[in-house]
Amino acid sequence: MPSQGFPQERLAVGLARMTAEVLATADVEAGLRHVVTAVAGVVPGRPMVGAVVCRDHGVTAATSSAVLGSLFDTTLGQDGPSREAMTTGTPRHARDLGAERRWGHYPELAAGHGIASLYCHPLRTGDGLIGALSVYSHRLDAFTPEDRDAVSLSARHTETLLGMLVRERESRRLAEHLRKTLDDRSTVDQALGVIMASRRCGREAAYSFLHAAAQERGVSQAVLARRIVERVSGGDAGPGPFGESALW
Repeated sequence: MPSQGFPQERLAVGLARMTAEVLATADVEAGLRHVVTAVAGVVPGRPMVGAVVCRDHGVTAATSSAVLGSLFDTTLGQDGPSREAMTTGTPRHARDLGAERRWGHYPELAAGHGIASLYCHPLRTGDGLIGALSVYSHRLDAFTPEDRDAVSLSARHTETLLGMLVRERESRRLAEHLRKTLDDRSTVDQALGVIMASRRCGREAAYSFLHAAAQERGVSQAVLARRIVERVSGGDAGPGPFGESALW
């Protein structure tokens, strides 16, 4: 926790505001933008703040300044302190990037953007390490132990919020998938009824017919079923694909 000399009230207010803003959005990228803005206001000296999250679908990043955004555009995905923090699970601190021998060309690239020092803290959720929250400064050795404690606390709070956002997004994705599955099933049932009436056959024979017709056209049964139902709804009963009076 921050020492007694750290402005804890500002930290508490900043994290509370960050919580409200992140939970008001259902998007991880928008949530990260709220995080970096809040942390920039929490840590003394208003440092530049960047956050990166790596998930199966790709990398999401946000920065609090255009300068840092330019550096991220240049270095994202390369070896560097953020990547090392998120892969090792331990913070990375550089007091003087000009004297750094770690991270290949990263120190030189960062110095080219006027960055002299940084501190990176890993982010993890129940799924494991997912990213890093980092602060950057134009000043040498800019981040005191109290500053780093504030970043660490902000990172832990961010982990909780990101976990909630990811779970909510997954729940929405599953709900949408279920809705689509139920819609497709309903459409297939309607199409089977049309086929049964048109061909005067039972449900099993109608299903076999739909399956074969869908394979012949290279489409799913749900897509062909939707065409059948739409054709019935439109009243178009012209010649079918098999030279008979069909409805698709």
